[in-house]
Amino acid sequence: MKRRIMIIGPNHSGKVQLAQYLDQQVKQRMQACMFYGKNTLTVPGAYLECPWMHQHIIAAQQDANCILMLSAIDRARRHYPPNFAKVFRLPIIGVVTTKTDAVDIAQADVYQELITTGIPQPFFKLNLQQQTDFHELTEIINMKKGGL
Repeated sequence: MKRRIMIIGPNHSGKVQLAQYLDQQVKQRMQACMFYGKNTLTVPGAYLECPWMHQHIIAAQQDANCILMLSAIDRARRHYPPNFAKVFRLPIIGVVTTKTDAVDIAQADVYQELITTGIPQPFFKLNLQQQTDFHELTEIINMKKGGL
């Protein structure tokens, strides 16, 4: 079975847009279940928000070779439980998503959430409006997992 890039994050954190870029597809819509794309495995935000669904996220790592854990700067609350990233045996990249270049005061809070989650630093800041950011993230993913 082909191993994919697992994308985890709360609703409206840019998972679908990132998956579309990594899968090189124009259309993909978020579903109520895990979605296997060409190169990605996208986990619905509901799985992260419901503690009883965490076991399914953990089990799905067998189909992945790398994990991207997203958190949006404009999010209203924390979504990751403390030390959640430590249950995974795969390389993890923390990604902070934004829709502007402006540095927001909330950025520090988002970074603290990812640290508390157990995601190793440095974190990648992804502006969802900049194609160059997507390309840079792809290069980092390739270094972590050995190529798409």
